[in-house]
Amino acid sequence: MDCDGDELGVFFSGAVRQNPARDLGAVELAIETPWNNGPIEGQINRLKVIKRQMYGRAGFELLKARVLPLSV
Repeated sequence: MDCDGDELGVFFSGAVRQNPARDLGAVELAIETPWNNGPIEGQINRLKVIKRQMYGRAGFELLKARVLPLSV
């Protein structure tokens, strides 16, 4: 892979742009594979929002009730 990403329409930033040879394998896999961690990041964001909203309000029991689904 002898391009800087602009030819592929991909924007590289930070450490990848400064030292692309070190992360070449990871960059190639990220471009070639259809997978991403979007669903996991969404769940993490949801938990952080709930935790932020409840800060200082109640204990673990209310947090558990808001995070875990209702049992039938």
